[in-house]
Amino acid sequence: MITTTPANSIDAHAHWAQAFPAGSDEVLFHKQMEDLRQQGMIRSIQAGVDVEDWNRQLELARKYPQWIRPVLGLHPWWVKKHSSAQCDEALSVLESLFQKHSRDV
Repeated sequence: MITTTPANSIDAHAHWAQAFPAGSDEVLFHKQMEDLRQQGMIRSIQAGVDVEDWNRQLELARKYPQWIRPVLGLHPWWVKKHSSAQCDEALSVLESLFQKHSRDV
């Protein structure tokens, strides 16, 4: 069992937007980031799953650019639960976000 994080590690799959939705305690979030940094974690890839959390992901990435790198997309489970029209609409929103925030993602 690994009990420590190797120095300069990258968390390649995190869901901070869901763990800390808008209105969450930013002090607690910052403490969590600092705790992970002290353990050797230097970056976190923020996995996007649906339309509802993309803006929160971008917000967190803007607030913590040294820590979070967002990856926006649709999770296959989300796609399975929605119609083709809803998926097309979500992809249009995603394209707009890419155009608007191309430097952030």
